[in-house]
Amino acid sequence: MNARHSILSNCILTVAAIWLLAPSSRAAQADEAALPAHVRVQVVSLPDEKAKIIASLQEGLDQIGLDTKISDCALVLDYFDDSRAGRDSSYGADCAVRSTKGTEGLVMCDDWLVGKFTLTPGAMRREQLGQFIRNNCPPSS
Repeated sequence: MNARHSILSNCILTVAAIWLLAPSSRAAQADEAALPAHVRVQVVSLPDEKAKIIASLQEGLDQIGLDTKISDCALVLDYFDDSRAGRDSSYGADCAVRSTKGTEGLVMCDDWLVGKFTLTPGAMRREQLGQFIRNNCPPSS
């Protein structure tokens, strides 16, 4: 076996070892902090309700002076906190927005009762978006 073949074999073994020992994506998702038992997170799928939430998020973008237009939201969540009296919830969404720079991903949340609007670039899965809402726009009485 020549030196080149030996180096290639070692690289393949190293990659295989990393792949076998690395946590799977399913394990990584399980490590995310779970939401409290009194919190319910639901995907908003009704077109009218989804449109209302997207319009409100667009208002938030307009109010902070961003020259962007929401083109689509892949995921919209309604975040309920049942530990409080009454029906209180916040909303969050993973959206694509258009600007003069092109299309980019934004994650946004809003607590409508107190007007707490937060955004960050990127994209999130359902669990991550739930945590984002909890950390940045939790429902308030």
